[in-house]
Amino acid sequence: YTPRELPHRNDQINQMATILVSALRGDTPSNILIYGKTGTGKTASAKFVSQELESTSQKYDVPCEVEYINCEVTDTQYRVLAQLANKFIEKNVALIESRIDALETVREELAADASSSDSDADGGDGDANIADSAATDADASGADIADAADPEATEPVTIPDAEADAEDSPDGALPIANEEYDSVEAVDERIEALQADADEMEPVPMTGWPTDRVYSTFFDAVDYNERVVVIMLDEIDKLVEKSGDDTLYNLSRMNSELTNSRISIMGISNDLKFTDFLDPRVKSSLGEEEIVFPPYDA
Repeated sequence: YTPRELPHRNDQINQMATILVSALRGDTPSNILIYGKTGTGKTASAKFVSQELESTSQKYDVPCEVEYINCEVTDTQYRVLAQLANKFIEKNVALIESRIDALETVREELAADASSSDSDADGGDGDANIADSAATDADASGADIADAADPEATEPVTIPDAEADAEDSPDGALPIANEEYDSVEAVDERIEALQADADEMEPVPMTGWPTDRVYSTFFDAVDYNERVVVIMLDEIDKLVEKSGDDTLYNLSRMNSELTNSRISIMGISNDLKFTDFLDPRVKSSLGEEEIVFPPYDA
């Protein structure tokens, strides 16, 4: 549960919003570390800002997502990466299904156009009608008849605009209204490719895979689409205490390798000193921005 009003935390909320707003421009927000004692409103404030970020991104059709992980429960590198991988695989499959539905509509339109063109081309018995039409507008009619008889003249059909509507599309969906197809065969090829993509997206089991395979599965899943992802790691110190800083190292260096997506880390901790145990490279990358939540005034 995230309250709609968070008294006495406007300064911290505005700090977070100022940092994260760059995601709405498609840029990568700085990583953030949030500190404060238990009960100071850290998690509630971070969730509040995240929800506002996601709702605003949907309003402006910007692919931006926030993924929350409680590291007190999900406290190993394997579990963190597996949870993230499976979330993005689920979103990707839903997006693929949405695209295939849109392509089926395009296919039906192209098939109908082709059928209509064939009927027009075969209508040679209507000589009188053609003559009458030619008498009134010979040039225009001649062009229409030629277009109908010429399969190359089929108008390209565009993916329906609904596919690009953030309210009707799965999270992380990309506007693909500029994809045009001029033949049923082209649509079928695209559908087949999308189905192959979905078939290759194997969910990660909660145990049993080598960690590098889990990481590569997460990498491929998050990079399947263009999007900015904020990974919120609540109780981040618990993850470091249990598993070291390998997870943070891998996540913090991903942007140099990603092609379509960008990742930002928001870490939340009760322990102001937990970064003392981090690799200097991780500490430098992770602590680009720091926000402290002081105790509420008595």
